[in-house]
Amino acid sequence: MSENNTFQTFGIGSLPFNTVKEAIDYALSHDVAFLPQLPHLEGNMIKACIEKTCLSLNELNARLIKGPLKIQIPGPLSSNLDTKVILDYYHYLKSNLVHKDLIVFIDEPFFPKITKAHKEIIEIIREDHPIGLHSCGTFNLDDTISLGFDYLSYDIYLNHQFTLEDVLQYEIEPVLGIVPTMNDCDLGMLEQQIFPIILKRTKAIYLSATCGLADRNIDTSLVLKNLNKIKEKLSSN
Repeated sequence: MSENNTFQTFGIGSLPFNTVKEAIDYALSHDVAFLPQLPHLEGNMIKACIEKTCLSLNELNARLIKGPLKIQIPGPLSSNLDTKVILDYYHYLKSNLVHKDLIVFIDEPFFPKITKAHKEIIEIIREDHPIGLHSCGTFNLDDTISLGFDYLSYDIYLNHQFTLEDVLQYEIEPVLGIVPTMNDCDLGMLEQQIFPIILKRTKAIYLSATCGLADRNIDTSLVLKNLNKIKEKLSSN
């Protein structure tokens, strides 16, 4: 493995916990900390965006965070929200967070095409912070790359019209949804089919769970354990 090839654990956003403290503890257990969303307590991100609320803000502000903090805002297509509403929510989070070293992700599960709204949102956020896309659905890779995202978070298990090799050829920082939340983690398959591809890259790769962590039936401790196990195995090569 190249000395420049590093692996870091990364969180998506929505969590199943019933208390803010549990959620913050979990979010800070990743290499890249993230601002949790608690849909069982505050509704989904669209509701939070419209009402400009976030239960995790105060608790997170009281914690020591090393490195960047990842936050997430709704995408205009999946949420069907006006650009101004989304940007108002972004400014709300930004202005109320003590930690200012942010990575801002647009959450766009439904992403069939690029719109003017995407370009406007990206242009404004990029003035101050790196920006990424999270999509748990299918999307056009070339069109997505053309928007100039710094990070791309996606589920490697979905039937995309592109390969992992296609993603890794770009300068974009990949956040690979590599630990299934709804199924067992097949480490044997990953070591045989996925690890050899990943290990060819000489730049940082981020590892995350797939979508679905907000489901109350998910064992979040097992997900985090598998995430760290994959990181350790990759780092030892």
